[in-house]
Amino acid sequence: MGTGMGNMGFDDRYPAMFQPGGDGLPVQKSAPLDSVPATGTATLVADEQHLDGLEVPESKPSNDPWTSRTWVVGISAALLSIAAGIFVLNASTVIPASRTAKPEDFLGMSVTPWGWLILDLGVPLIVAGAALVVFMLFLGSRQHPSYAKAMRAGMAAIGIGALVSAVLAVFYHNFFPFTMEALSGSSFRDWPIPWVNILNQAMPILAVFGLSVLVVLVVVRPTGTSGGLASSAKAAMVAGVSLLACAAFVLFAQLMFPLALGTQSVSDGMFQDIPWPQKIVALAAPLTLVGAGTLLWGVLIRVSSQHPANNLPEPLAGTI
Repeated sequence: MGTGMGNMGFDDRYPAMFQPGGDGLPVQKSAPLDSVPATGTATLVADEQHLDGLEVPESKPSNDPWTSRTWVVGISAALLSIAAGIFVLNASTVIPASRTAKPEDFLGMSVTPWGWLILDLGVPLIVAGAALVVFMLFLGSRQHPSYAKAMRAGMAAIGIGALVSAVLAVFYHNFFPFTMEALSGSSFRDWPIPWVNILNQAMPILAVFGLSVLVVLVVVRPTGTSGGLASSAKAAMVAGVSLLACAAFVLFAQLMFPLALGTQSVSDGMFQDIPWPQKIVALAAPLTLVGAGTLLWGVLIRVSSQHPANNLPEPLAGTI
C-alpha cells in the first residue's frame, strides 16, 4: 500500500482508474492505430541526424565513365588480334620456308606447307580485332555520352570499310588482276600469297561483319537522355526486309540480265573473267543471314514492347 493514500485504499503504483472507485472516472481515448504520432516527425529527423554520422559505403552508378586503363587494355587487345591476322596473311612472304614442304620430311607424303595452312586464320583474326573495337565504341557511347556521336561515326566507318572490302573481294578479278597470275602455270606453289583463296574466304566474313555493324547502328539509336539507347522494332523490320530483297536480287540477277553473262578478258586477254551477275551470287548468303536475323530481331522487339508491363511509346519500349 502506498504511503499517504493507504487509509483510502489507493495504491499509487497504479493509475487512478484501477483504484477503488476508479471505474467511474472518464476513460481517456487512445489514438487510432493508423494515425501518425505527433512525435513521429521528430523521431524521423532524429534518426536521420543519427544516420548522418554513420559511414555508408558509396555505391557507384553503373554508367560511370570508363577509365583510361579500360580503353588502353581493350584497344591493345584488338590491335594485337589485328596484328596477328596480318602476320598470318604475310607469313608465307616473310618466312619463305613456310610455303615449302618436302615430301621426304613427311614419310614421302605431299602435304600443304604450314604457311598456307594458317592463311585461313588471318581474316578471322583481323575481323575479331575490329569487332572488339566496334563493341568498345558501342558500349563507350553509353559510358561517355558527350562522345557518343563520334563513337557511332567510328562504328559506321568500320562497318562501311568492311562492306566495301567484301565487295572488292567479289570483284577482285577486275580490280586486282595480278591475283590471277598465280593460276597461270606451275609457279602457283611458289606464289607467296594465294590471294584467290584468301579473298574467296574473306568475302562472306567481311560482308556479315560490315552488315551487322550497320544494322546495329540503324536499329539501336540514342534516346536523347544521357547515355540512353533504344532499339526500334520498325527500323529492324525495314532493314531486315530490305536486306532480304537485296539477297533475292543478287541471287536472280543472272536471270534478269542474261545479256551480261558474256565473258570478258582480263590482264591483256590472259584470263576470262566471270560475268558480274554470277559473281554477286556470293553475296546472297551474307545478305540472307543478316537480313533474316535483323527481321527476327525486330519481331522480338515488337513482341517484348507490347507486354503490359512495358506500356510505353515505341522509342522507349525497347530501351536497353
